[in-house]
This record gives sequence, C-alpha cells and structure tokens, in this order.
Amino acid sequence: MQDFLTTAEVAAMFRRSVDWFYRNRRKLERRGFPRPVVWNSYDPDAVSAWRRSQMPAPLRAALGDGDGAAVDAAAMTEELRANAERLASGVRRRRSRAA
Repeated sequence: MQDFLTTAEVAAMFRRSVDWFYRNRRKLERRGFPRPVVWNSYDPDAVSAWRRSQMPAPLRAALGDGDGAAVDAAAMTEELRANAERLASGVRRRRSRAA
C-alpha cells in the first residue's frame, strides 16, 4: 500500500502552516494542484509532479526527467550570477541615459 502525505506534510513542503494550506487549497487546485486521494491524504507522486511543473523551465531541465540527476550547483550559481550582472548593467545603462 502506498503511503500518502498528510495535510501537515504537504504544508511543510510549501514551508507554510497547515492553516495557510487550508486557506489556499482551492486556489492551488485551480492551478492544477492534485485533490486529496482520501480525506486530507495526498498522493506524493502527484504532489511532486505538480511542484515540478511549477518550476521555471531551466531549473526543470537542470533537474532532469525525474531520474534523480543532481543539479550542478556551481554551474547554476554561475549562470544566475551572470544573469544578475547582465540585468544590473542594463539597469545602470538605462539610468545613466536618463540622467
């Protein structure tokens, strides 16, 4: 028999309180979040699949197709740093033109 996630475990996955989860559950379900399988019990595979679908495409690609491939943290950090520098330089350029 498959173990299901309790409401408290699902809330913890969001790093939120159970109260927050209850208040926002309908909104999450409208966005495709899986409904409980049994009273307040959730399929862990369905919850994981939904959470993965909410990630930005580059992060999903870095994680692979669920095969447990590790993310290259150094490469991801470098990519994020480069993007931040590019954005910051664009902001400075626009501000300097306006001045």
